[in-house]
Amino acid sequence: MSRALKSGEDWITKVALFRFWSTTEEVTSELVARVQEWEDTMLPLLEEEETRKEFDIHEYGDELLGMFKEVGELMEGRRRYEISRYFLACLMMANTYNVKVDYEIQTDTAGRRRNVMKVTLLKRGRHHEVFDKAGAL
Repeated sequence: MSRALKSGEDWITKVALFRFWSTTEEVTSELVARVQEWEDTMLPLLEEEETRKEFDIHEYGDELLGMFKEVGELMEGRRRYEISRYFLACLMMANTYNVKVDYEIQTDTAGRRRNVMKVTLLKRGRHHEVFDKAGAL
């Protein structure tokens, strides 16, 4: 093999490697930028979550059961993030037959329809308390 041919092959190889590494660096830079953007979005949310009361589904369920003696809307005045926690606890209690979840479609004066969730108390005894007393949990 001639030295000129070998030199030409080396040059082609170098160009190919340069293109490969340039493309890889560009893709990596885009990925790093996307990860940084995600971190910038998520970090404040996670820091805010750390300041909130720890989520204990049983505690939220107990509070929800205690609200049945009160008059008015169950979630009125609750913080937005707490509503989802109460909803999850409510679904869990529906699964253990503490409450019945139903809905009603209502129409307001402007003709807009909305689903209204109704929760009916069936029993106050908590399923997890049976296991807690038996030492199973």
